[in-house]
Amino acid sequence: HNIVARFWERASGDNQWICSPAQIALGKVLIMSGQSEWLADAHRAAVSLHEKGYKTAAMELYRLCIEELEKAHGAENQCALQAQNNLAVLYEECQQFQEAEKLHTEACKKMEAQFGAEHGDVTSSKFNLAALKAKMGSLEESEAMYRNVLEVRERTLGPQHANTLRAKANLADVLRRQDRLEEAEAMLKNLVDQAHVSFGRDDATTLKGRCQLAHILALQGDETRHRQAEAHLREVVSRREQKLGPSHPETLTALGRLAFVLECNNPREAEQLNEQIWQRLDSLAPSEKRRGRARQGGFSLSLAELGEPEKEETLVRQVVERRSSTLGATHPDTLSARAELANILARKEGPEAAEESLALRREVANLSETCLGPEHVETLAAKAALAGAILRSLGPDATPADVKTARAEAEELHLKATARFKAAQAPLPTPAFPPAFAAYAPASNKIAVLAQG
Repeated sequence: HNIVARFWERASGDNQWICSPAQIALGKVLIMSGQSEWLADAHRAAVSLHEKGYKTAAMELYRLCIEELEKAHGAENQCALQAQNNLAVLYEECQQFQEAEKLHTEACKKMEAQFGAEHGDVTSSKFNLAALKAKMGSLEESEAMYRNVLEVRERTLGPQHANTLRAKANLADVLRRQDRLEEAEAMLKNLVDQAHVSFGRDDATTLKGRCQLAHILALQGDETRHRQAEAHLREVVSRREQKLGPSHPETLTALGRLAFVLECNNPREAEQLNEQIWQRLDSLAPSEKRRGRARQGGFSLSLAELGEPEKEETLVRQVVERRSSTLGATHPDTLSARAELANILARKEGPEAAEESLALRREVANLSETCLGPEHVETLAAKAALAGAILRSLGPDATPADVKTARAEAEELHLKATARFKAAQAPLPTPAFPPAFAAYAPASNKIAVLAQG
């Protein structure tokens, strides 16, 4: 027993070791031995593999654990349901939504039948299923499930409990996606007030709620709400810089949201804030994810300030041409120069310059993601710049449908960029996997435990 305990203890902490063929084979023998304590240890090892991003190995261990737990203790066993829930989370992370939905639904029904609708594990399972429904686009189903979770948690945990507020935040986001912005705003104002009272101004729940509220306020378009959104975000950035540091992913996410809000009314400050983000990411990212040589921005800007914008444009076009011919069109330094040319054209007047600038930004964003990778700082900068350009391209004659489409595209680009701030700071994985586990995926930020919600 002591030897087996040490085996699973090492498996939980040494993921590369447990992924070797010999250890996987031994692990299967131990799991199928029928020993309950060994099954629990195996499940903990699967969770560890899952958290560290060894998804194929984690998936295989989860399946084995579920099968053996159900054989030994029945399909309603709590450990079996927990493993089933975790496997559903893993399927979701791997974009296998149908499989995830099936497992989440089964686990939720079994737990509710066994523990009752108000049990914490049941509401957590419903929360996870509601989140999956939202991700799959089933917003009405998701809303109904979140409302059920919220009602139970307000009654059993209280309106100011962290899990209650988490359900309220997710419900507000589902309302936002249905364009019910006033409902979402009222809900988030209530959330921020409750989080402030319960946890304080600097708490992560309070600051995240303020970011979400700022998002809703900015979407509604009127000047008063826009100023309120800006004020919320400036304070969140300041508090996160003090508490978490200037380069923490959550700090950078709030800074990015502030820049996004400022794109139309104060594009110069938005550009400066974005540049702060990329510089901070460059300072922490591994060399293979950093931007190329310093851009031409400093010198070009000095030419523009001296009243020589034509010379500025000519100079950067020459740089683009030279780098394209010597380094190639997809080299980071070439892409940086093309991005700078897009910046210069955006400052010019006239529809032709604006169209060329937007087209350049699209090309740079697509090439950066394809050639450099989705987590490269150059890619993130290109996506953020494209999002801002799309917002600024909306003229006074734009129809409501055009505005909605453009805002949706810009919002998606912005969210994709900010979601990768943490990954951009991490080194590229270099696992030595055996062939059976070659389909490795990068680590997820999501913790695979029963009570995600």
